[in-house]
Parts: sequence; C-alpha cells; structure tokens
Amino acid sequence: KLDLTLDMDVALDEAEAAFDLDRSDTGRVKASMNVKGKPNNPQVNLRADYGGGTIAGRQVGHVGLETKLADRVIRLENLTAVTNVGLLVLSGQADLRRVLPNGILGPPGDWDTPAFNGRLRLESLDLSSISPAVNSISGRMDALMNFKGSGLSMETLKAEASIMIAIDDFRTGGMHQSTGIRSWVDGRVQAGTFWLDSMAVEAADARASARGSVDLKNDAVDARFSMETHEVASLLSLFGLPHMKGAVSVQGRIQGSTTNPMLNISSTGHDVRFNDLDVGNIMLDAGLSTAGRLDVSNLTVDNKGSSLNAQGEMQLFGRPFELHPHMPLNARLELSNVEYSDFYPAIHPDANIHGLLGGDVVLSGSLRSLEARADVLAKGVAVEQVRLGNLA
Repeated sequence: KLDLTLDMDVALDEAEAAFDLDRSDTGRVKASMNVKGKPNNPQVNLRADYGGGTIAGRQVGHVGLETKLADRVIRLENLTAVTNVGLLVLSGQADLRRVLPNGILGPPGDWDTPAFNGRLRLESLDLSSISPAVNSISGRMDALMNFKGSGLSMETLKAEASIMIAIDDFRTGGMHQSTGIRSWVDGRVQAGTFWLDSMAVEAADARASARGSVDLKNDAVDARFSMETHEVASLLSLFGLPHMKGAVSVQGRIQGSTTNPMLNISSTGHDVRFNDLDVGNIMLDAGLSTAGRLDVSNLTVDNKGSSLNAQGEMQLFGRPFELHPHMPLNARLELSNVEYSDFYPAIHPDANIHGLLGGDVVLSGSLRSLEARADVLAKGVAVEQVRLGNLA
C-alpha cells in the first residue's frame, strides 16, 4: 500500500529561470499532495495555493485548489480564482469508474462513458477587460451555471445546463446609454442535437424569449422567439434612435437548413407614434423564404378609423445572405377611409385639412427602377375654408 506525501513551495520566476523558459510569471505556488491505498486504486488529496502575482501578462490574485480522487471518482471540491477582472469559483466531479473498470493501472474501458457534474460561479466580472477593444463592451456580470452529463464525443455526449446571468451597466458600441440585463437559460445536448429548452432576457422594459433546437448531424434548425415591451421608447432610446413610442410585440420562427433557413415573423404595435405622428395600431405578418424572397402577407395600419393594408413580395437575397443587386418587387397598398386629420395635424398643427382617401396603389419593378400605378379617390376634401369636393 501507498502512503506518500509531497509538499512543494516554489517561486514561478525562479522555476522558469531554472528551466530556461521564456516567460515572466511571478508569484509563489504552494502545494501538498497525499497518496494512500493500493497503487491500482489510490486515494489522492491535493491542495494548492497561489498567493498572487502576474501570469501571462495579467495580474492575478489568490488562486486556491482542493481536489480529491477516491475509487476512480475525481472530486473538485473547490477552485477559486481572484483576478483583476472578477472572481471565479468552480466545483464538481467526474466519475471514471466505467472508464477505468480495472483500476488506474489496468486496461481502460469505455472512454465515452464518464459522468460529470459541476457548478461555475462568476462574480463582478469586468466585461471591458475580457472583450476585444473593437467591441468596446463594458459592464459588470454575475453568473451561475449548473451542469451535468456523460460522454465525451459528439455522438455520446448527453448533458444539460442551467444558467443565470445578471449584468449591470451593460454598454457596447452603438449604445448611447447603459442598461441592466437579466437572463435565464436552460439547455441540453444529446446525440449531436442542441436543445434550447427555454431562454428569457429582460432589459430596458423589454422581455425576449426563445426555444428550439439545432441538429448538427442533419444541418437543421427549428426555433421560436418572441419579444414584447409595453413601451418601446425605453429600448430604442438606448441606441439613440428617432423617438418612437408604443407597445410592441414580435413573434417569430426560424426553421430549415442552418445555412439557408426560413424565417416567419408576426408583429403588433399598439398606440404607436413616430415623433409627433400618430400611427395607431400596426399588424405585420411576413416571411423570408429559402429562395431569399421577402413575402409580406399582411401589413395593416388602423388609426381612428383610417385603414391601410399592404401585401407584396421582394427578392431580398440572390444567394444566401447576399443581397440581390436590384431587389425586384411587387406590392399593393389599399387605402380605406383614410382621414387626413387622423395623421397630418400632428405634423402640421396649423393646417386645417379634411377628407377621406380610398383606393389602391400598385408598385412593381425594383428598388432601383420603381414603377407605381394609383387608383385613388378623395372624398369631401377641404383645405382651410376651401371645399374641393371629390378628387380622383
């Protein structure tokens, strides 16, 4: 039987100099390892401590490690790292009994059967210290991930994970203001398929959610997503976009090949305003086909009795993710009881315009060479005190 103890206390800069390593790490590492039991199935206790210094050019605080091996099960009791970008704490275990059924010195068994589980915790992670400067991401993140599974290869891997993320003062390129973000994710992987069981993200009075799957073997994706906000101005103001108000919701589904999927979207807006223009209620149903065609089956605007309805299609892409050079289109706009005063007084408050507008407008050609045909009738038109009657 074994009963060995190994203690170590070494300065990294002295060890690197002794082995002629071209590095400039600093700090001291203290470690103690005890091995007991049979050589083929020993019990091992390992403790290590790094007091702080510089590693790979980064300032690192205290790092502590405590792990055990008993009956071919490795238990990571605790791995703690304190750095200038945040705190990391990891724990878990790996069961190697089916990998090493005959002990660590015997012939190996099935390498694709180890079982594992763990927990990873991050505290006050400084995003600006880990992201490329070109992305200019900033904020402080706390995260907690629990995971478990078995297998190593893509064919045998079976795992699941749950993640909670909280980011304060998040900001990235293009944002004019910072915001807080909260996110919850539950997912799993099995037989080469990733399943997003649920995901929720909250930020700036908006909530988004998603669920679906990606099948890597068959190159297929099927996912649904949604977003809703009671006041879209809170979200858009983060990016300094033109002032827009209203409650907005979006639902969508993406499915098909991962390299050329189909996309369908339904969206509604209530009491929508662009700057000082009252738009009213909006409904949109649209889809992007695998052929790169954008189909708008319904676009409806309803404002105080004024109604606009549009349908059409446009060849948005010539090849997958490559914009069509001309973007040919066909579209039809129907106007029903459109009252000038429902829209224009907000833009020209001193104007006194009345009348009802109805008819059709047909668009064809392409964005570069647009053709239009209008069959419109205006009834009871009056400007200021002048009655113009019906116009066609």
